[in-house]
Amino acid sequence: MTLQEMGFPAGHPDRIAAPIAADRARDREVTMALVEETGFDAFDTGPIAESWRQQCGSPPYCTEITLAELPEALAAADLARSRRRTDLAFQAYGERFTLGQNPGRDFIVQLSRLLNSP
Repeated sequence: MTLQEMGFPAGHPDRIAAPIAADRARDREVTMALVEETGFDAFDTGPIAESWRQQCGSPPYCTEITLAELPEALAAADLARSRRRTDLAFQAYGERFTLGQNPGRDFIVQLSRLLNSP
């Protein structure tokens, strides 16, 4: 839903940042170009081994933050906390929605911001 609704031209104040992790320069270049072309600001987060900082339960995950906010969110990531937050998110989804029911972008972003904020 975010991909369909929230892509904006470069320089737009509401443009969302997307963290990119890759081990090979060419993979990083291609992925970052695709992200930029779809209306999001690509941000190089380094190697795949560090990609846990942007995955489920981490501060940038599904929070629709800007390029200016992303470095701080990545730096605040804590692996143990992220795992606990992931469990809480899935518990909230399970209590509120039935299997196959889509919670919607607004719910996902609000819950992610609440649970994953540093």
